[in-house]
Amino acid sequence: MKIVHVLKTEPGAFVRKVIEAHMRENEVRVFELYKGFDPYELLRAVEGAEKVFCW
Repeated sequence: MKIVHVLKTEPGAFVRKVIEAHMRENEVRVFELYKGFDPYELLRAVEGAEKVFCW
């Protein structure tokens, strides 16, 4: 399953654990908006993902 995590701020312990758990069995991409990002790359990733989490 393709999963995208979009982080607005530095993730806390809970969010890190959720991402790590998803990475064990899925294809995961993480976008850290607070560090800068390519909006077109984010859009392509979201369009191709089966699940998107925004934190």
